[in-house]
Amino acid sequence: MFLFYRLLLAHIIADFPLQTNQIFKIKTNTEWGVLIHTLIVLIFSILFAFPYLEDPKVIIVLLVIFLSHTLIDKLKMEYSKKIKNQSIRILLLDQALHIAIIAILTFNFTESYLLISPFNSLFINYLIDIYNNDIFIVSLIGYIASVFFIPILFIYLKEGDIPVNLAKSKEQKIINIKIP
Repeated sequence: MFLFYRLLLAHIIADFPLQTNQIFKIKTNTEWGVLIHTLIVLIFSILFAFPYLEDPKVIIVLLVIFLSHTLIDKLKMEYSKKIKNQSIRILLLDQALHIAIIAILTFNFTESYLLISPFNSLFINYLIDIYNNDIFIVSLIGYIASVFFIPILFIYLKEGDIPVNLAKSKEQKIINIKIP
């Protein structure tokens, strides 16, 4: 789980806080925009998988994550242009695919490579302690998801993107959430 958490954190950081409006416009309006975004994913994946980079299997995992992320985002962009409507289902499927690929690819990596500093620096030792702390990494994933992903979900809810089967159901009441 050690590698999974770090690659999930890399994905969450690259897909939300680092996918600024400018990056998103480039991604949607240019042929190479998706590649710029997925290079950011790759860079953060390499940074967070640093202790594992001596293992050639990890290099392959990082390349597969990069290529699959590029393909998924490219397909998502093409599909979104055709239907001219972003759906919450598309967003959730996109994220589920990215996370599932990371989980499947890191399933067999059971070793934890703890970083150790050759320097006698409090700051470097502090950063290493943060990197080695699974609880902190998972908390950071939760924090970033709650700050950046949850508001996106509320935007979809505000725009009325309610699943069709719920909207047509007479037995269930639909609750409109008003966001100021």
